[in-house]
Amino acid sequence: MILAGLTWQDVEQADREMVVLVPTGSLEQHGPHLPLFTDTLLVTAAAEAIERNLPKKVLLTPTVWLGCSGHHLPFPGSMSASFDGYIETLLQSARSLRRNGFTKVFFINGHGGNTE
Repeated sequence: MILAGLTWQDVEQADREMVVLVPTGSLEQHGPHLPLFTDTLLVTAAAEAIERNLPKKVLLTPTVWLGCSGHHLPFPGSMSASFDGYIETLLQSARSLRRNGFTKVFFINGHGGNTE
């Protein structure tokens, strides 16, 4: 199931045993040959493939595209959250899901820099 396409009533009826899949990416340089959104595009495609193969077991959230990419900020177009801001975004995402009764949250990271 794809969270962004559901109504709140659909979510209310969803199985709380589903794994909620939260992909994370970035918006940063990837050399002169790849778009800034490369990590986000790749992790989104992987997460969508997982959901497509397990639609009754996976609830897919939108991709968290703002990663922790401070080391790429000298490159034009790169954007970054602080590490604390990035972690807080993930925590608040998980807390929101937990408040709605989901207990199985899996973050799939598409950007190697989303660590400190």
